[in-house]
Amino acid sequence: MPQQWVTVGDRVQRTESRIDDPEGTIHIALDESFSPVVCVGAAVADSDFSAINSEIENLYADLTSYSWMADQESFKKFVKDGFHMSNDDQAIADRFIAFQAHAIGFSSFIFFTESQARTKNRLTLLLYRELLRTLFQRYRSRPLIRLYFEQNSEMERYFGKVAANSLRNVSRPRPTVQLKICEKQDPPLLAISDYTMLTFSRWWAGFRNCPPKSVSTKDFTWRNLNAIRRSISVIRSLEHGTIARRDLPFSEVIQSELGGGDALGVRGRTR
Repeated sequence: MPQQWVTVGDRVQRTESRIDDPEGTIHIALDESFSPVVCVGAAVADSDFSAINSEIENLYADLTSYSWMADQESFKKFVKDGFHMSNDDQAIADRFIAFQAHAIGFSSFIFFTESQARTKNRLTLLLYRELLRTLFQRYRSRPLIRLYFEQNSEMERYFGKVAANSLRNVSRPRPTVQLKICEKQDPPLLAISDYTMLTFSRWWAGFRNCPPKSVSTKDFTWRNLNAIRRSISVIRSLEHGTIARRDLPFSEVIQSELGGGDALGVRGRTR
């Protein structure tokens, strides 16, 4: 069952009814992935929150009419759970990436690590702490921030504590933060977080084989990332710092990474 809203304070979490959204409310859909790298992602929307959700719902309704795919297990999962890139058939994934390439009204953030020094769950919570601190600082002048975490039976009990810890490290004035653990597809914005995160991590895991501007007819990881990259505000590694920003071209960033230099303020990737 979906949980009720929790208001995150400096030190405590208190359960409350949903606060009405004042003008300027920020909505953040959050998700995590363990493979091919450990990463967390956020899709951020404000006044366009309802509109972008409606667009995703309309796309879902359109794709569920693909009757010729009805006997495929991946399609059955799609009908039941909605968009999840790790499960979706290529025909579904291509449509959603094409949608993201043209959709407006949201920004995406990705934090990731290649460390193996801790368990994946602990690394994920560490990434969430850093991601949320960045988002709270960026949007601290907004009156209300809503966090939508997809259900995760192993980690969801820690999400409130991580959010509170991140909020304590934000300079004042601080926004009101409400958090909710959500079922799949609720809100649909969660699908953007899922797809953006996995699109990047699949490319990052093998970018030496599929570099920027690749025209490979077999490896589409760069093509997919290139399609959605204009909506990505920040990609940051715990080990190497900022990998890309909206104002920092991917091709130049990766040339620096491959060369081991620090051009454009990006630290070289060591092995």
